[in-house]
Amino acid sequence: MKVDLTKHYEEDLKEVLQDIKKLLCAPSLDDNKISSLFKDANDTIGLMEIHSPQSKETAKLYKQQLTSLRQQHEEALRKQLLPSSSSSSSTDNGVPLTKSMDQRQRMLDNKEKIARSSERLKEAMRIAMETEEIGRNTLAELHSQRGHMISINEKLGGVKANLDTSSKTISEMEARSRWVKIMTFGLMS
Repeated sequence: MKVDLTKHYEEDLKEVLQDIKKLLCAPSLDDNKISSLFKDANDTIGLMEIHSPQSKETAKLYKQQLTSLRQQHEEALRKQLLPSSSSSSSTDNGVPLTKSMDQRQRMLDNKEKIARSSERLKEAMRIAMETEEIGRNTLAELHSQRGHMISINEKLGGVKANLDTSSKTISEMEARSRWVKIMTFGLMS
């Protein structure tokens, strides 16, 4: 079944990567759509790594492709946001062009930092959720084992009571046996 999952994840990734490439070639960038596709691709790679640990190399290759596409996307955004070098105006709405370009570059850098931080937070959240699930399962198992231990303890209490009764009965039988021997010996003599 894991092989089928890997193939399914690979097909999904190929489709998502193809969609990203098409959008990057489009005349105008739909940043929200592309960002959503990047998120989908990252999620699928994460699922591939979780459900198919043997396909780590494949996941690594897809991560590299995704990184390359992300760089192309950032470059396309820069080109879209920054005016072309053929523009001869030295101001942009009264702000010197170099200052405007610096501000745009800082905004792009900040956007990249926020995106990376967001990805790290999502990964931390995923790990926390997995840890919580493991904790829940462990707690349920411990609860089940506690029930078994209580049941065993109750059965041992019953066995101890039965052993006590048996021991008392055997002691009484031994005492009667001795008495019968004494009486038999006394009658014979």
